[in-house]
Amino acid sequence: MQVERYGGVGYAANCYLIYDDAETAFALIDPSVSPDEVIAKRGALPHIERIILTHAHYDHMFCVNEWRELTGAKLAVHEAEEAGLRDADRNAYRMFTGGEGGTREAEIHLHEGDTLAFGDETVTVWHTPGHTAGSICLYTEGILISGDTLFARTIGRTDLPSGNPQDMRKSLCRLFSFEKDAVLYAGHGPVSSLAKEKKFNPYA
Repeated sequence: MQVERYGGVGYAANCYLIYDDAETAFALIDPSVSPDEVIAKRGALPHIERIILTHAHYDHMFCVNEWRELTGAKLAVHEAEEAGLRDADRNAYRMFTGGEGGTREAEIHLHEGDTLAFGDETVTVWHTPGHTAGSICLYTEGILISGDTLFARTIGRTDLPSGNPQDMRKSLCRLFSFEKDAVLYAGHGPVSSLAKEKKFNPYA
């Protein structure tokens, strides 16, 4: 599986375009950037089969409505995040901007162990509550997209709506006990790896 990273400037969330080696099937994770940014890099807009949210915070879905209208792709989110798609308090839009923001209901509700296929590639959903009740990570061999659960040298906060420190500890224990290494693509900050975080992350 191939991964392209967009955005991530300052506190902005990272957006990931993932696709198969043949570049025939694409998925977009956490659409924090406009389609124009992807077009500028690739020369054309790829065919997005689905849009996946690691959780329903406004900074991870800032451009989701634009992407949904342009591509017609189905939106996938853990079922516990559905309310946050429309509720500006739950998705923290009102807290950080003072305004209203959100999107309509998702077409796909995700659960622990679900697999999402695109082309010859599949990703598996890991339910990792803590940052929010419905936070997820996406895993495929050698790659872990961790949302706001695990970052390079730190972790996601738990004091926002539906965050829970006890759940976060359990989710981190799961990630840090995973026996295989993987490139870590986090919701904010630089790319790392599970091996590095097990060694250097103060929460490990």
